[in-house]
Amino acid sequence: MLSLKTASYEWAITHLLEKSDTDLFPKPFELDAIASYPEDIVKAVQPTDIESYSWSKGRRALIPKGG
Repeated sequence: MLSLKTASYEWAITHLLEKSDTDLFPKPFELDAIASYPEDIVKAVQPTDIESYSWSKGRRALIPKGG
């Protein structure tokens, strides 16, 4: 199973804090929280029990098309 290393999450947080997530809107306040607790964020986003997740088929369309 593919899983990201901790260093990958840390790089993503660093990149997000340096570049932000948009150039159209003001900086979201959530980035300040991420900057304050990067280790906690890394722990929170890493999957812990993904092997036991029961996957379902993907959806073809979220909204039914009219006919």
